[in-house]
Amino acid sequence: MRLVLIAVLFCALICGAVVSTLLAVTPAPAPQPEPPPDAPAKLPPPPPAEVLARIQPPAAKPVIKTRQEFSIEVDRSKQILAVNVPKKDLWISPQVEAYQTVEVVTEGAPLQQTTTVLARLKKGRILYTTAQNQDWVQLQIVENGEVLRGWVQKKNLKPVAEDRPLHKSLNQGGQYASAAMLVQKGKQFDDGLYAAVELAMQNGLGPTTGKKDWLPRLAAAVKADAGGTPLATIFAATELSGNSPPVPPAIAKLKSDALTKFLADEKRSKPIGFYTWSKPLEAIFRQDRMLQSSVLAKHNAASITAIGQALAADASARESYEKTMRLNERLTNKLKGPGYRNVLAAIDAGKTPEFDPNEQISLLPPSRSHETDLIMRLYGDRPIPAGFDLMNEVITRLKNGQLSFQPQADSGWYDHQLWSLESLVRFDKSLEASRLRPNDLYHKHLENLFKGTYALMRETHIKQLDHPAPASAAPPPMIEREKVYITPDPHVELLPTMYLRRAASYRFARSVLIEIFGQENVAKMFRQTANGPVETNLLEELDQLAGLFGGAYITACREIGMPAEAAAEIGNGKTADEQAVGFLRWLAALRSDPDLAPDVRMMAPVFFDQQRGKNKVWLMLGWEEASSTISYAQTPTVTVTDRDGKPVAADTGPEIHFGSNYCSLATPAFAEVYVTKILNRAEFRRHCDTYQTKAAILANLE
Repeated sequence: MRLVLIAVLFCALICGAVVSTLLAVTPAPAPQPEPPPDAPAKLPPPPPAEVLARIQPPAAKPVIKTRQEFSIEVDRSKQILAVNVPKKDLWISPQVEAYQTVEVVTEGAPLQQTTTVLARLKKGRILYTTAQNQDWVQLQIVENGEVLRGWVQKKNLKPVAEDRPLHKSLNQGGQYASAAMLVQKGKQFDDGLYAAVELAMQNGLGPTTGKKDWLPRLAAAVKADAGGTPLATIFAATELSGNSPPVPPAIAKLKSDALTKFLADEKRSKPIGFYTWSKPLEAIFRQDRMLQSSVLAKHNAASITAIGQALAADASARESYEKTMRLNERLTNKLKGPGYRNVLAAIDAGKTPEFDPNEQISLLPPSRSHETDLIMRLYGDRPIPAGFDLMNEVITRLKNGQLSFQPQADSGWYDHQLWSLESLVRFDKSLEASRLRPNDLYHKHLENLFKGTYALMRETHIKQLDHPAPASAAPPPMIEREKVYITPDPHVELLPTMYLRRAASYRFARSVLIEIFGQENVAKMFRQTANGPVETNLLEELDQLAGLFGGAYITACREIGMPAEAAAEIGNGKTADEQAVGFLRWLAALRSDPDLAPDVRMMAPVFFDQQRGKNKVWLMLGWEEASSTISYAQTPTVTVTDRDGKPVAADTGPEIHFGSNYCSLATPAFAEVYVTKILNRAEFRRHCDTYQTKAAILANLE
């Protein structure tokens, strides 16, 4: 009997093993408890007021006082600085382990939790491991919008050479501001400014009637039988904004069909960027995108005319419409079409509006941009070739002079912002070009800075677009010459052209808002954030931002040794010293600035490729850390005087040595790719958190 039982048990064990092998379900380690969600970082307080009050502006010719009472004046006017970024080496582990990018080498490899198979992984898929347990590693994927975390046997994976995971926000330590920190600061302000303006135009401010009031009124004033598709579009837009005015039966189906078609088109209707901060902003996004819908004028002439007549008859609605059009073309860029301006002009003149045969008209046309104009000029009527990269095409044309971002008379704020970036890829044309000698890798850093910042700027407008170390002296009786070490010690990444132009863009935005709303009303507006409005009004903040970038410009100029433009033409109108001190005080309090903490990872659509049926998007994947070495290609001129102010001979004064310095950089991780699904900020950031490294993030996009 015992022999029979043993045989039965033996057979059961064999069968179980066979079944387990057939099912390819090897027990994985037990699930680990979920880590607690990241709590928001508590920012340290800024330095005490008395510390900030002691900050002095950088001197154009700084003076070093030595221990032997010599004075060394450093004249930077003839210095030239070499800026070098070291080569980055990618390391690949000889074996699969935790915290590593890997590739699946077995088709259908199971992702498991104990014996439960969560998913089958496709061969060639790039993923990131987050833990290991003997022969297993843990990783996670996104399937149908859900994050699945499980274990895979190491034998089913191989290591891939890749950088470490990207940073979602910037390191705020140190007393040096890389350009990326100013980019991040500007991005948070720009989004908040635009959100505040959107809410003001929607709800009304001062004498400006809000779109939520005049749009339903306009729709109701047009006879349904004369309104047609253009009127149905206005009713659909008002419904999307949260209003529900009665829809005349004559256009009910047109409205319903337009709404259904619009909502089914994700690239038109899905709120992205800061528009996901609140329901009202989401509603504004959908409303205005709906109002960008165009119709062929010759087939809708009577309807367009009827709407134009109703708009002309409503003084406050027309005034607000004109302000909206003006705001859109000045705060973003010139419009793709005239909207109803020509219609209104004809009605004012007592004429019947006339239309070109192929003219497309929308109530609120979108704005033009360099990138979208370029793609349409190149491939507006033919297939886009494989491997085409719009960002690289833009950079190529900027470098060879076929394209310029320099603002024109009809340029909006978007063009003024982009103008601040052009010097990053046309460094030879920058103010600082004669004073800095970057190596090829620093040029690559500047190009990446250009790409990432460009993408961030586009996302803001997405709805409407388109130090010395003297050695101590030896003891008497023999006096050794004092050694003084002079090194470049900048407070900011030395890109003054970029900062000067960015400061000018804020002065431009200030003038636009005052033109549309009036200075008194702009002083009543407050920048929005995901958590609500800030305490400082928009007028003051615009001056602060212009002064911040103006101060960065003044500081960079003095530390390079080049003259700065007249202070009255820079920043917020304060003196050069005042703006520089303002920047240095911001730098001293860097760790307490809430605008440097937020996550800026995002996806910004650029165009839709009809041949491939996919959207080309620009991605900001996070920040990469790097360092640069700054040394003297040509040393500054030094003048040495003794305690009485008399010149000292070179061989009797202090022994001067020129050295180099290291500065931390942050570079945006940018990519341009095709996707079938547009992700808003929350969705894209979850995707990045799941896959972590650039290779894995890009490989797993739909």
